[in-house]
Amino acid sequence: HAGATGVLDFKRTLRSNAEGRILSVKWHPGQGHNDILFTGGMDGLIRKWNASSGNVVQQIATESYGKSDAPCIWSLVVLRNSTVFSGDSEGHIHVWDTSDSGMGQLIASFHEHGADVTTLVASRDETAVFGSGIDSRVAMLRHVKGDEAEGRPDKWVYTYSHRPHSHDVRSLALADNGKLLVSGGNDTQLAYLPVEGFSRARPVKVSPFLHRPLVHVANSGAQVLVQHSFHLELWSPRTQELLLTMRFNERLAIRTSSLSPDGTLLACSDDNGLKVFQLRYRQERDDA
Repeated sequence: HAGATGVLDFKRTLRSNAEGRILSVKWHPGQGHNDILFTGGMDGLIRKWNASSGNVVQQIATESYGKSDAPCIWSLVVLRNSTVFSGDSEGHIHVWDTSDSGMGQLIASFHEHGADVTTLVASRDETAVFGSGIDSRVAMLRHVKGDEAEGRPDKWVYTYSHRPHSHDVRSLALADNGKLLVSGGNDTQLAYLPVEGFSRARPVKVSPFLHRPLVHVANSGAQVLVQHSFHLELWSPRTQELLLTMRFNERLAIRTSSLSPDGTLLACSDDNGLKVFQLRYRQERDDA
């Protein structure tokens, strides 16, 4: 905890009879539960801790599905009403009621993933939970309100999934005040999806590598230069005509190119060096 000087002070070590490593940890976000901590481990157990006393106040055993080894609990999400979501190494997302009255009861179970669920995140209003992992699928679970008069309880249902990545997804997070879901993984790309309209949207990907612009606009849009691997094209957007094609050494790729603001000078470079050309247009300036 932070002392009067603003320096972090060591408080305590939480110990239990846990076997193996702790793989996930989450604090309870609800008011009045600031000292409640949840952990998931290699032994397939979810533990609810009182961080002030250092004691385990609740312990939940996940299903081993007939295997000798318990599943690893890779990820956890805790809602304000003490509902806990767990993602494990069998590709399952389980929903638990860890309130005092629920006593760790299993509410729902989903098997929408073909491999380990390594990351979970809840929407700001806690009506949706997103999960992803080794199979690169980003799945959405939605909370559906029941009708007490008709005897229909609230429930969680699977709604939709995207596969915006080519490899393992390692992290999910919210951005733009909770409006955007951001995923990242081993393919080094970030993918954005809107939380509202998740099932109708297509992921927007952001590459970590800076790409040089391949299209240049000049003379208030009168000319457009398009760079290809081994040649350049000059177009007139107004007439939709190809004005000029410039081809160079087929063995040397064009590294970069640019068109001057007034469209009269063109510069490009390959491994042989930098070249600058002056463009002369016909009177109508529609052909070079």
